[in-house]
Amino acid sequence: MCHRDEGLALLEFKNSLAVDSSTVPSQFCEQFAKFTDQPNESITSAQEDGLIQGSLVSLENRERFNLQSNNSSSPQSSLTFLFLSSCNLSQFPGFLKAQENLVVLDLSNNKIQGELPEWLRNVGKDSLYYLNLSLNSLTGGIEHIHSWKNLRYIDLHSNKLHCQLPPLPLSTYVFSASENSLTGEIPKSICNLGNLELFDLSNNSFSGAIPQCLGYFSDWLSVLDLRSNKLHGILPTTFGRCYSLRTLELNGNNLEGHLPLSLVNCKRLEVIDLGNNKFNGTFPHWLGALPQLQVLVLRSNYFHGHVRDTISEQLFGKLRILDVSNNNFSGILPSRLLKNFKAMINLEQRQGKLQYMFDGVTTVVKQAATDQLDAYGGSFFFTRYGYGGIYYSDSITLTVKGFNLELQRILTVLTAIDVSNNKFSGDIPESIGELISVRWLNLSHNKFTGNIPPSLGNLKEL
Repeated sequence: MCHRDEGLALLEFKNSLAVDSSTVPSQFCEQFAKFTDQPNESITSAQEDGLIQGSLVSLENRERFNLQSNNSSSPQSSLTFLFLSSCNLSQFPGFLKAQENLVVLDLSNNKIQGELPEWLRNVGKDSLYYLNLSLNSLTGGIEHIHSWKNLRYIDLHSNKLHCQLPPLPLSTYVFSASENSLTGEIPKSICNLGNLELFDLSNNSFSGAIPQCLGYFSDWLSVLDLRSNKLHGILPTTFGRCYSLRTLELNGNNLEGHLPLSLVNCKRLEVIDLGNNKFNGTFPHWLGALPQLQVLVLRSNYFHGHVRDTISEQLFGKLRILDVSNNNFSGILPSRLLKNFKAMINLEQRQGKLQYMFDGVTTVVKQAATDQLDAYGGSFFFTRYGYGGIYYSDSITLTVKGFNLELQRILTVLTAIDVSNNKFSGDIPESIGELISVRWLNLSHNKFTGNIPPSLGNLKEL
């Protein structure tokens, strides 16, 4: 294993790599090969029938990785950390079979096809903490996952996995399997994962109801993303232990019923996206009591009735994006409610580099994970990259001139109001012109009457 300074240097190197997917493979493999200039640290360029294009590093003394010849399949001693992302791998390297003490394995963004090999379940069986196999072409099942008793960070997104979700290790902190073809119901065994922080099953084919426990099973859950599946039924009625929940993404399912009032217990919620479902009821004013709420999407549901004006000036103070399009709301558009949207009046205009909501990984890591990894000299990795380097960003879909535009990341300066395709009537409120930071406004396909208020001319950002 690496000394702390070696591990930190490796991370500095890894963090410095370009993000451009067209250049990463050669840059990563070539720079990785040049990482150390110690004479005894042998580096062999291995190209085993297209298995590896580029060079691999061997870290002498602690983590020696050395392919002595093109048909060699095992390193001289045990590895602890192995990063082979974006190296054009076409299959799982055979030398992994001997890695009993592996802690970190990153084979993401390669060209690995087929099912997980049976022998993989024995790689780092008692030591593996972090597994990233995302952005490959893996098929079949993922039953192996339960074999790793200490696995905490699991990223399988953007593959071709077609199976039901097996029980996950009780040690799991982060699980991402979006952009696959996973089927069946979300297993109730998820309720046993009391340390879960991020759970992303978006863009799959899950069916059935959402387990009721998802509202209260973990004090740590920050991201729950189940969008674009085939889930039905009602939301969990009790959101109690949701102290850390900041993103709730359920867009694109067949969920129905009223929104549970217990959502107000989730005080850190920033993003609520319930669009493209079958929810009903009146406009949920009570969600305005969430002090951090910035994005509220209720589009394409069965909400109805008048949106009453608000008495309190404290509701929706940080809201930047409101989409209630394609519902059955009626009556006038309440003027005082619009005045509450203070984030759309005085949005901070950040200079320099663009910033995005929840772009990347959180920096908060449980002390237990850091303490445990100290034994491997690897706490730098998890402390610095939060969710072990597993990437997640908030996203949203807006309708622009009749076309749905999916934004994979949400700019912190993006502000939008979409009330189109409802039955709002009466005059367009003059107060809407006070929302001078609004960049997207859609009032179309309603029953508004009267003149366009001159105050709309104040919206210079449109």
